[in-house]
Amino acid sequence: MSFPHSLLARIRASSSPSIVWYGESAERIELSGRVLDNWVAKTANLLADELDVQPGDRVMLATGTHWRTLVFALAAWAVGAEVVTSRADQGEPGELPRADVLFTTDPVRYADRAETVLAVALPGLAMTFGGDPGAALDYNTEVRNQPDVFTPLHPDDPAAAALSTVPAGEAAPRTYRQLAEETGDQSPARSRLVAAGTPVADFLIGAIADLGCGETIVATSCTVADELAAIRAAERIAD
Repeated sequence: MSFPHSLLARIRASSSPSIVWYGESAERIELSGRVLDNWVAKTANLLADELDVQPGDRVMLATGTHWRTLVFALAAWAVGAEVVTSRADQGEPGELPRADVLFTTDPVRYADRAETVLAVALPGLAMTFGGDPGAALDYNTEVRNQPDVFTPLHPDDPAAAALSTVPAGEAAPRTYRQLAEETGDQSPARSRLVAAGTPVADFLIGAIADLGCGETIVATSCTVADELAAIRAAERIAD
């Protein structure tokens, strides 16, 4: 069983929370391994069954550093797609290449960047996008009707591109084999806080490494120093 399916199996079996998220208006969300895996399975089924995403297709993430972004990435990898992120957080529309599918909180702004645009409301209890998605699909509505278990339909290709960042510069896309190696170190990780503004690719790579060794990811959209200090104290994270 290869990446990300071996990682998802570890996540399901873990007794520790997989991710703790601190959002706006004192929102705190704690996702167990089974809950995180369920979100991934539903999203992967949406991509594969409803949107016909195939191995090698490009899935763009324009949702910033957020627990949902991790779900989108794991789901895209589960169907064999290449995840594309921007160095400038969500990125400017003009700098982003066209993708097959794009997840975004601003579907009008990114309307011409993908064949299919999924409008995302980030709050954990959001049942719909809530605004005007334009021509985009409402992810929050569509994902709820998907099956809770995902069965891969295609054989894995360890050499396929799995994660790329734009503008690309000199960095080549990371392959599925390289991401599998990121999860291979089972030594205990040091708890850390992933703050707003962390490049999405860095967040994803750090997240799969932490999940691979059973560590809980603590992440936040907060930027105020006092709030960050309070989160570190509550979650017992050293500076």
